[in-house]
Amino acid sequence: MTHPAPSLAEIDAVRRFNRFATAQAGALNAALLGSGRSLAEARVLWELGHSPPRSAARLAEALALDPAYLARILRRFREAGLAEAVPDPADARARIARLTPAGAAELAGLEDAARAEVRARLAPLSAADRTRLLTAMAQVERGFAPSARPAPEPTAEEKVRLRAPGPGDMGWVVSRHGALYAAEFGMTAAFEALVARISADFIETAAPETHRGWIAARGETRLGAVFLVPGDPLDGAPADAPPRRRAGKLRMLLVEPEARGLGLGRRLVSTCIETARALGYPRLDLWTHDMLTAARALYAAEGFARVSSAPHEGFGVRTMEEVWRLDLVAATAPLTDPA
Repeated sequence: MTHPAPSLAEIDAVRRFNRFATAQAGALNAALLGSGRSLAEARVLWELGHSPPRSAARLAEALALDPAYLARILRRFREAGLAEAVPDPADARARIARLTPAGAAELAGLEDAARAEVRARLAPLSAADRTRLLTAMAQVERGFAPSARPAPEPTAEEKVRLRAPGPGDMGWVVSRHGALYAAEFGMTAAFEALVARISADFIETAAPETHRGWIAARGETRLGAVFLVPGDPLDGAPADAPPRRRAGKLRMLLVEPEARGLGLGRRLVSTCIETARALGYPRLDLWTHDMLTAARALYAAEGFARVSSAPHEGFGVRTMEEVWRLDLVAATAPLTDPA
């Protein structure tokens, strides 16, 4: 498969991250200086202590170190009594490097120092922030070495689940809509006020036979949301008509930037669609804006079709507001009460 060449912006972004990572490694190295060991020496000690004994050439390959540089490190280790070269049991002509008991003891001390330094860095972070950080670090590893190791099975905290809204969730929905739409589209607080009214109405009127809400969460970290509420009555049905005589409405779809591109938006929308169908809604409507290109593409992929559009200036920006619609049944039964 042919991929487009990396852009200059992408290259510079990786270089910027490398500088940051190098600075972090330098700070960690400072914690090791009390032992008289450099970061490279600590890496060699770790590899000798945690991997099967191997030749210097194989060790240099595993650590991506210059063989001559590694040879000097191993010589210093042998002189200090930390490592030794012994015949390879599989080939008596070859020599393999391994730690001595003194080397294993020094490695244990270095690991304790490194863990203490990392513990101090993680301590100020919440559990949710730590989960995000570790997930991002794993993504970087897989991105640069996708075949080096299989992706670990996600833990229960790492798995994204959809749950019903609980205490505090609706306030988060309002807050994140306001912040994201202001940052990404320049919308004013008038949009946040609209979301607040919709959220308040959901809290006050939600009933299990007509309403549903989903919060996407990984552990305690909220990543997205979507809601199903009653829409317009169909064919002259009364305002309190049951779902089979009115449209359902998909509202307040939200996916946090860190969770985009993972299929979460599609999962939220498809869950809303299937639930609307199960509740008996013959149709599902939604209201959106032309600038929401990713969301509109998702709606189209899920079978929605745009049925109307009109200019809109209510949130501090000029947009085209749009209504999209999805028929949930091939043929709607007559919308009359049974005799």
